[in-house]
Amino acid sequence: VTGKPHIKTILSIENMEQRMAALKVVGVEKIIKGATLLDKSDRGNELYLVKNVFPTDALYLKYICPSTGRVYVSGVDPNLPHDADACMAWKLSLTKEEYQKLEYET
Repeated sequence: VTGKPHIKTILSIENMEQRMAALKVVGVEKIIKGATLLDKSDRGNELYLVKNVFPTDALYLKYICPSTGRVYVSGVDPNLPHDADACMAWKLSLTKEEYQKLEYET
């Protein structure tokens, strides 16, 4: 197979490290290019609505790992509030209040 992988294929990769490697090939910005930015937090988390890639609309969170500087894009529960920090808290199994109290992220 030649060429770059399709966006749908990349976003479907469950393993975060493999998904991140695929994102490097295509570029994170290409994935969110057609998406709608719903929220951006002071911590740099960005929540996007991705349409017309999957049968139903999907929410994706773009964030930077504070320890490595890598940019990640992860799918989040579409039933979550359209709040980037609340979605990051959900990924970390925290409440938004607990997440906001964190002084350091790794």
